[in-house]
Amino acid sequence: MMVFPGRRFAYSPLAGAPEGSFLGRSHNGWVDSEVFFKWVSNHFLPSVQKAGVTFPIILFVDGHASHLNLETCKFCRDNGIVLYCFPSHCSHIMQPLDLAVFGPLKSKWRKAVQQFQFSNLGEVVEKWTFSKVFNEPWTQSSTKKNASSGFRKAGLFPFSLDAIDKRKLKPSCVFDKDDTNHHWTVAAQEPAVAAMPGPAPESAAKTPELAANSEVSATDTLVLVESLLGEQRVSLYKCRYDNGYELADDSQYTTWSKLKAKAIREQLQSKSRPATSKHPCLSLRSRSGILSPPVEPSSSSSSSTASCSAISSPSTSAQDPVSSAFREHLRIPKKQRTLSANKIKSREMSKALSSEQFIAYAETKASAKAALKNAKKQRKDERKEKKDVALKMLKINGNICSKCRKKYDSKSLWIGCECGRWFHCATKCCGIDEAESMTKEEIELLDWYCNCCS
Repeated sequence: MMVFPGRRFAYSPLAGAPEGSFLGRSHNGWVDSEVFFKWVSNHFLPSVQKAGVTFPIILFVDGHASHLNLETCKFCRDNGIVLYCFPSHCSHIMQPLDLAVFGPLKSKWRKAVQQFQFSNLGEVVEKWTFSKVFNEPWTQSSTKKNASSGFRKAGLFPFSLDAIDKRKLKPSCVFDKDDTNHHWTVAAQEPAVAAMPGPAPESAAKTPELAANSEVSATDTLVLVESLLGEQRVSLYKCRYDNGYELADDSQYTTWSKLKAKAIREQLQSKSRPATSKHPCLSLRSRSGILSPPVEPSSSSSSSTASCSAISSPSTSAQDPVSSAFREHLRIPKKQRTLSANKIKSREMSKALSSEQFIAYAETKASAKAALKNAKKQRKDERKEKKDVALKMLKINGNICSKCRKKYDSKSLWIGCECGRWFHCATKCCGIDEAESMTKEEIELLDWYCNCCS
């Protein structure tokens, strides 16, 4: 089906079009419910019957408003056509045309347009030449092989849940490619936060690498990892961490999130201890997203050693900084996604548009819309009636125009009614089309009544 804007054409829109094409007309060139119904009733059904296809048949459509038409749904129900609507946002997975036809069609259409412009220098494809240029790309793309391949990839025929490309169901990843500037590997296990510099254990002495790692806190490790990741990836990870997104297949994010949680616990532990237990190496960097001002080191080496030992072994006398009475009544709000009544109704509704359930729903919706329209019209008529009554009850003043409320002047012609109201001899005041061109004698001979008396 080809949809053209307008109703009458000075040219033949289907000149050179593919065989069996159907012409649709609309005021803006877009398909609407009327055009779709004409295509189903006047083209699709006769073509299927002519081909000898056994009924009932299924016609798959998307959720465009032109397909959700009550007249079309009833027609499909009465003629053995199951009009089935795809779920929302699934056309790239389930629509056969998107999977196997539109791709080759776009490629061949671009080549056809280039060939047309090479053959007709200075010209572009217009409405009257569109069908002729579109013929070859459509004929080459809409083959039986592509059509059957599209239904097979969508899992519609033969029906198979495993036929669809499940990679298209994964959430989008902005930074999917590896960073070529940095090549690094971090162990998947959670890094341990060891004690501050001091006498190393025997196991650490045997393996210098572990000894070196044991001297670095989770905060320092987090800063190192973030410097390798880059600012853009770190900002993305922070957004996912704050919103609770879980990426099980991203080992880098898993390692970063564990380091982040460890660094936050370090900060909370350091806040719950006395101020003397802080050490400069535990001041959290701004790059890690945990802002904490660094503490100047003590001049005494003994105090530094004491603070290190205090950090390595959690204090048992640390108290909860939040009052128990406040924590008892503290409620942290959680963002809940609420759906509108129409959204919930659409999810519960059957996707078979020609089913009795959907037709009953569409009829109820159409009757409610008609009732609302009638109520608006009734309110408008009531307002107009009240206005007319108020105009009739208005005190008659023969010195002003009862319509425009301007005072009497002898320069313009006036016309009066038996009720005592006077009006200007103008179309907008007295309502007579020829009043402005009439003479005084012709006006006097008129048998005229104002709107309040008629």
